[in-house]
Amino acid sequence: TVEKQAKPYGGAFAPASGWNFGLSQTGAASQTPSTAQNTATNGQAVWTLKFSSPTGAANVVLTENENRPNWSLTDITCDVGGATVNLGSKNVSITDVGVGEKVKCTFKNEERLVGALGITKVLGDTNAQNYGSGVTFSGAYSCTLAGSTVASGTWTRVGAGAATLTPSAGSPAANQI
Repeated sequence: TVEKQAKPYGGAFAPASGWNFGLSQTGAASQTPSTAQNTATNGQAVWTLKFSSPTGAANVVLTENENRPNWSLTDITCDVGGATVNLGSKNVSITDVGVGEKVKCTFKNEERLVGALGITKVLGDTNAQNYGSGVTFSGAYSCTLAGSTVASGTWTRVGAGAATLTPSAGSPAANQI
């Protein structure tokens, strides 16, 4: 069983429907369903393995098949030993799942609001004539969300064009605000 927990920005973790998962396995005679499936309203997707002998065992890989914008897989936990989590590949490998064994793995995703900041210096004809294209322009930036500063830093640009943004210590890169 996969249990999907999702935490929307500013919210709390709760069961989430409509997230797609796949199961691949070796060792069992069959699995039902044999294809990927979406989580139900209770946040779960369930597969059943059938074995050809009472001592059978299977190696199972559960994979989240989602790449939703602004969502990050932050944790995978399973209620059995022998589980190897790979957050980068969005999967967990479980060895030696036996006859009658119930396995539950919880995949947790968090929504992150991501924006980008760019500063472009434009030189009008008068500015270009009075100051020249070799003048260095600079300043500071601060980005706030709900009254809290979420990013800050400085910017510089020689002449016209896109500025170079340098985040303050602890601030995210300008393309990850």
